[in-house]
Amino acid sequence: ITARMQANMQAQLQDLLKVHDDKWGSFMLLQAKVDAVMAAMREVDDRTKRETTTAIDTCSILQVHFVNLLDSLRLDAFAEAKRQADQAASNVREEILKEKLVDKFSK
Repeated sequence: ITARMQANMQAQLQDLLKVHDDKWGSFMLLQAKVDAVMAAMREVDDRTKRETTTAIDTCSILQVHFVNLLDSLRLDAFAEAKRQADQAASNVREEILKEKLVDKFSK
């Protein structure tokens, strides 16, 4: 009887282990899939961080170039305005001198 009970218990244990292995085997398969997905998500996150950092650095560089360009345009506009003001002042002085000369010779 003891040997028979022991064999019966061994058989039940084997059945339980088989069910357990089936359940845990599918769990382990699911866990492996979850791990693969998590690894892919980490890779995507890392790549996104790198690309975002690169894009931000590029934008910062472009912003500096844009500010420099605006400063250059402002200086060019200031220089052109000064040149035109000098030309206008020169034209006014020339007109005044002509008027004075005409007045002197017409008297």
